[in-house]
Amino acid sequence: MAMMKKDNLAKEVMVDAGSSLAGFGAGLVIGGPIGGVVGAIVGPTLADVLKRALSKAEKEKIEFVAGIAIKKINEKLEKGIKPTKNLPQGKAKELFEGTLLKAKETYEAKKLPLLANLFSSAPFTGTPFENLNQALIFAEQLSYQQLCILALMGNSIVGKELGLSKKSFSSEYK
Repeated sequence: MAMMKKDNLAKEVMVDAGSSLAGFGAGLVIGGPIGGVVGAIVGPTLADVLKRALSKAEKEKIEFVAGIAIKKINEKLEKGIKPTKNLPQGKAKELFEGTLLKAKETYEAKKLPLLANLFSSAPFTGTPFENLNQALIFAEQLSYQQLCILALMGNSIVGKELGLSKKSFSSEYK
């Protein structure tokens, strides 16, 4: 019995290493060394989240969001847009995992592409991790309808500078 558990653990470690290398390799082919780093973040994090106890619907939502995020990141890399260095790899993994977990928990299917877009834009902005994480929290708390209203009315309410800030969330409100 103990030997069987060791064999399963060895297989899991090899699968994790393989998915990390595959993600890195795919990213490297598409986006060069920087794309490789993005691929190394997405592959292992997605594999880790999918190993958890999930219902069929939760798994489908996670895979849907990951698919959109990967597609959008690849499109940006193919256009020659380079990720910034403002989002460290550890924080990017944390944000991607958070995005996938929020996707798993949402009951509004229309919010799923918005969650994917939040993550896929993150590596290409100079926005601090704290702000990206706060945006993810707000996206979870607001309904799809409220998010649409903000998108439509945002500029007239806040002004033309509604975009993501380069300042940290805490320094914005001092």
